[in-house]
Parts: sequence; C-alpha cells; structure tokens
Amino acid sequence: GYYLIIKDNGLGMDLDSSTDNIFRLFKRMHTHIEGRGVGLYIVNSLVESHGGNIEVTSEINKGTTFKIYFGYD
Repeated sequence: GYYLIIKDNGLGMDLDSSTDNIFRLFKRMHTHIEGRGVGLYIVNSLVESHGGNIEVTSEINKGTTFKIYFGYD
C-alpha cells in the first residue's frame, strides 16, 4: 500500500510515558507552545475513516516521525 512519512526535528515526545492517546481531541503534548490540540485528532479521524492508520515514533529533543498508511475504500 501507499504511505506518507512526515518527519520533524522538533521537541519530540516521550510516547512511553504518555498514558493518553496523542490523537485524542484537545490532547497537547507540549503546553508551553501555542495550539488547540485538534490537529492530530482531525488528521487521524480522516485517515481512519478511509481505512488507514498512523504510526508514530519520537525521541525527546530529536523529533517525531508520523507514517500515514492509506487505506482502501
């Protein structure tokens, strides 16, 4: 199948210590940065509604990678 990789070199996230799903509505991993906590929720909802899924890997102070797999309708 097809997939899209989006990678940054930003703050990163400690995914192991996060007990909440990062795709939850209004979830913010970094509260000292402006945002509403809806972006990842919207993207994940759209991807899942078309049968896809998102894998996330991240390392603090090194960045985050999102691998978006496209489903087939």
